[in-house]
Amino acid sequence: MAEVFRSNDELTGLYNRRGFLALAQQQMKIAVRMKKEIHLIYADMDGMKIFNDIFGHSTGDQVLVEMARVLQNIFRESDIIGRIGGDEFVILAVNGGSNADIIMQRLEEGIAGYNLNTLRDCKLSASIGTASYEHGLVNSIEKLMERADQSMYEQKMVKKQDSLEQQIDRMETEEKGKILFI
Repeated sequence: MAEVFRSNDELTGLYNRRGFLALAQQQMKIAVRMKKEIHLIYADMDGMKIFNDIFGHSTGDQVLVEMARVLQNIFRESDIIGRIGGDEFVILAVNGGSNADIIMQRLEEGIAGYNLNTLRDCKLSASIGTASYEHGLVNSIEKLMERADQSMYEQKMVKKQDSLEQQIDRMETEEKGKILFI
């Protein structure tokens, strides 16, 4: 009996890694041939391990579904959106004419808009990286994904550093407050 290969993520309904790569590779070939610009966005949700530990995996799954809906509302039907890992999403924006900064801004504004309108105590947050197809330089979707993943990792490290600095500032402020009341 032939094995059936699924191309969609069962939880979110988005493409899974296999489905995303199949479509993205085809779009990459078209972009190379037509000298079109495409952008790959890699988003890794922030704090999902802690969230799952505190609220449970079923609530964490619901957050992943909500993130998928946010992405579907932000991007066009012609863009390819996938969930390629536990809390990792990837988007291939095709035939858009927008530059990567505009696309990232739309994504950040979409997440912020969701957070303003949600009744949940927790807010969606993601570290985001982008990579753009540059004619003649990157000719595989895997290389584009590696570049976007590296860009995302750099943003995640900046966020962690900023968070650490904020924690230190709070501790210093609390210590000053203690000294004033002695």
